[in-house]
Amino acid sequence: MGLSLSHIFPPSPGFTEKNLPDLAGKVFFITGPTSGLGLQLAALLYSKNASVFLAARSQSKLDAAVDEIKQMHPSSKGSLHPLHLDLSSYDSIKSATSKFLSESDRLDVLFHNAGVLAPPKGSENNHGVELQMGVHCLGPYLLSTLLQDVLKKTVKLPDVKPGATRIVWVGSSGAVLTPKGGVDVEELRNGKFLEHSPTDRYCVSKAGEFFLHGKFSRILEGSGVLNVYLDPGNLKTDLQRTFSTEVSWIGSFILNLFLAKPIKGAYTELFAGLSPDINAEALHELDAWVIPFGRVAKMRPDLAGACKEAVDDQSGHVVDFYSWCDEQLKGYL
Repeated sequence: MGLSLSHIFPPSPGFTEKNLPDLAGKVFFITGPTSGLGLQLAALLYSKNASVFLAARSQSKLDAAVDEIKQMHPSSKGSLHPLHLDLSSYDSIKSATSKFLSESDRLDVLFHNAGVLAPPKGSENNHGVELQMGVHCLGPYLLSTLLQDVLKKTVKLPDVKPGATRIVWVGSSGAVLTPKGGVDVEELRNGKFLEHSPTDRYCVSKAGEFFLHGKFSRILEGSGVLNVYLDPGNLKTDLQRTFSTEVSWIGSFILNLFLAKPIKGAYTELFAGLSPDINAEALHELDAWVIPFGRVAKMRPDLAGACKEAVDDQSGHVVDFYSWCDEQLKGYL
């Protein structure tokens, strides 16, 4: 299943800040919030008086993001909490979650928003894993594991509606551009994964992220915490900064003609994280994902099927992918 025309050229967002209630007292955690759709998402939530934890590597960029968001919404009664977190470092992830848990006893939605696209050759996380696989799969896996208890606790609070507590996995249409099966685990083990182009590795990492969203869907099933995987859309963000080396200048120029503003992607995330149209029934079969700019669609059948086979029957190559992730995170989970 490829991408439909309406996926590539989506209709206008139907769920925006106009649809949001007052979010006073609600707590949100966003990775990668210092620019692009992450910044826009944080601003949308803050505008409705939410408490927003902004998790990123650079303190100076975090400080700048806080200032910018406050200037955008000077009358907000919400709060912004900069949090140092480097998804390339498992130690940093553990430290950041400890700090968060010391400051908040609830978490309404965790947004795995941070990403990297086609970094320079040889880029790795702090533990020797290809950077895109580390940032898109291993980092969110560890972060979700460490925060699952506070998410489950939040579900039980009297002001929380059923289905409102969520983990949002910001994926990509790249997931459906992978070869059949999405992830070749043997190539991860023998190093052949590194022989693929940076953009191909990006797509595989996003398929891996879809599989991890499925794993947590089953881990947290019955707890009231929903897991939602999405494609925010083709956007003009900082994520494109390293991608320009992958295409010619004319290709880059043409690509930019089709890129939407970051706010459109933020609306996709907003829909996935807060829309009442997202419910457990729609997500149960693991074949649903959110596409631009806030619609539920069916995932490519082989990816959905492999994910369901792994979490329901404990069989298939995705189980091996989960094992590979566990091996990389040994001592941290």
